Amino acid sequence: MASIRLYQFAPDGGAESASPFCIKVQRALRLKGLAYEVKNVGPPDVAKLNPEAKKLPVLEVDGRRIPDSSRILRVVDELAPSPSLYPDSAADQALDHLLEDWADESLYWFGVHQRWVVDAHFSVFAAEAFGRLPPPLRWIVPPVARRNARAQVEKQGLGRQSNEAVLEQLRGHLAALDARLIGGGFLIDDAVRASDLAVFSPLRTLLSPYMPGPAELVRSYPALMAWLRRVDGVTKPDRAEAVA
Repeated sequence: MASIRLYQFAPDGGAESASPFCIKVQRALRLKGLAYEVKNVGPPDVAKLNPEAKKLPVLEVDGRRIPDSSRILRVVDELAPSPSLYPDSAADQALDHLLEDWADESLYWFGVHQRWVVDAHFSVFAAEAFGRLPPPLRWIVPPVARRNARAQVEKQGLGRQSNEAVLEQLRGHLAALDARLIGGGFLIDDAVRASDLAVFSPLRTLLSPYMPGPAELVRSYPALMAWLRRVDGVTKPDRAEAVA
């Protein structure tokens, strides 16, 4: 049995991590039934763990460190081939890849926007995330981190729009997912694939109690919520709250 340690950002809003990419990896490990240790780390340690990209998660397997959630899922699938995170047919593999990439590169940013840009959401998040820092760091770190995050969201595009416009775009994505999931099952077939974990994770972030507007929007789609509960039911770590 491999020795597995996951370096991630700390839990937030009932989820096992503030980062959807860390949630994605934890869910894959849980689905596979692999034993793993979680190490929550902060920004000062990220560059040491992942000097090139300076991002989390980083998975350590028998001393070897693997960055990037998509790469990690491939490694996890090799460690425990069943149940496979990837479908059999070439067509389904292509769709799975596209959906995983869309979730990582597009859907992810809606949660970043809501957490860091919307004042009411950020104030609650910051109190939880930075409240235990010693003074004066608890006063210095939050505005600096927020300024950096907002700059990224502005470059991505959502940060240049009104919150109403952002939520309207999110509504369109949720409606499309809901239509895809009517009738049950999962995004590709009858099993949880990489794309299910990639889409689940940013939506789990949006269900945070300090983001009531986005959470209510997600909950307004019944087929989508039923799918979220199905994925949650087979992947939820003990330390995370159930999707409700």
